[in-house]
Amino acid sequence: MSCPFCAIARRDLAAHVVHSDDVICAFLDRAPVRPGHTVIVPHLHVEAFDEAPLYVVTAIVAFGQQLATAMKGLYGVERVAFAFTGGDVAHLHAHVVPMDVDLRSTSPAPEDQLAWDAASLVRALERT
Repeated sequence: MSCPFCAIARRDLAAHVVHSDDVICAFLDRAPVRPGHTVIVPHLHVEAFDEAPLYVVTAIVAFGQQLATAMKGLYGVERVAFAFTGGDVAHLHAHVVPMDVDLRSTSPAPEDQLAWDAASLVRALERT
């Protein structure tokens, strides 16, 4: 199996990880819709939302709420979008996106922007 999200969760593939525990791994999207756009994946390879054990879904949602709180303070936004998906990569994942206007995609983020966002989110999460 060559699942990129499994490889990131195992730390076999480089990513800007902002959180990892026994159940989930969260990292910055390489082509963010907005700065701070984060993807949350379970360590367990589950392809679809309806196949996921409840503890996995709960862990993703709970961390998504914590991340949203951190993003509101860090990016000065009133709303944060949260969406479960699994269409583009066959591994259950959720996108957490600070909202300012809409969800139109941007071009790939520069490495220094990703590094700054990751470090800033880690610090903001420590305060929540």
